[in-house]
Amino acid sequence: MIHNYYISNYSNVKYINNRKENEGVYGDKKYIPDWIINDNIIVEYLGLYKENKTNIEKYDEYNLKTKKKLKIANDSELIFVFLYESDLKNNLHGLKLKMQKFDK
Repeated sequence: MIHNYYISNYSNVKYINNRKENEGVYGDKKYIPDWIINDNIIVEYLGLYKENKTNIEKYDEYNLKTKKKLKIANDSELIFVFLYESDLKNNLHGLKLKMQKFDK
């Protein structure tokens, strides 16, 4: 659903499905995004962030990774777009709003 939206609306979309081969370096941090659009928009889907507390160890580990990603984004000159589960509701309404400023 997310990927279909991106490939339908942007000409240069990379979905990173092979994590090891596509590791990027941003600043001094290694980071692997979910999508790269137009070589400068980094899209990360944080769907599990603060949602699944049934396995507290995985939840804490996931939140630490998310906080690290947010810090990298804050320190980077690239454009980061973070998607949450709520952005996918109502036919991707939140995603579309976040991406609207990049539309031509």
